[in-house]
Amino acid sequence: MYILAICLGLVLGGIFLIYLVWKNIGDASFQFSVREHTPFQLVHAEENKLIFKTDFPVSNTGKQCGTIMDCFVRPQLPYEQFDKVFVTGKVELQDRPRPDDYFEALIVNANKQIRINVYLTLASADGQDIKNVLSEMVDVPVDIIYQHTGRHIARMDKERLVLSAENIAALTGVKLADRYRKE
Repeated sequence: MYILAICLGLVLGGIFLIYLVWKNIGDASFQFSVREHTPFQLVHAEENKLIFKTDFPVSNTGKQCGTIMDCFVRPQLPYEQFDKVFVTGKVELQDRPRPDDYFEALIVNANKQIRINVYLTLASADGQDIKNVLSEMVDVPVDIIYQHTGRHIARMDKERLVLSAENIAALTGVKLADRYRKE
């Protein structure tokens, strides 16, 4: 019985030591600070299309480097809520813009920060002048979805970003209809 207790103690002690070493080694920890985004800007305007841009910091606050493998935008403006515009989005690394919609994976060292650009395109659903429908515009919620890994198993997370109707109106010079204005 005494030998069994010693063996059990050694096994548990070994597990505890492995835990301490693992904890000291650490892992990557990504913080997508969407709430700290810059004010939206209207960067392109055509008769039937508007493109808005913002950016926000992404930090690796962990003890190890980590990889952001993918990042994309998913607009959450269903047709049933507002059917007069189609919304699409794109993300890119601020220091490595790309003409396509491909997000280039990257390694982010521990305690380093990068910036990500977000572009939202609002296009008129009927191809007409988009400013004719903006007076009835609603807020545009957008999910920023990202896949990341480090010492942990790869996983996907998301953060919510909102392009408000008031912001769209202010940037385009359109007056919101009274029933769409927030009090």
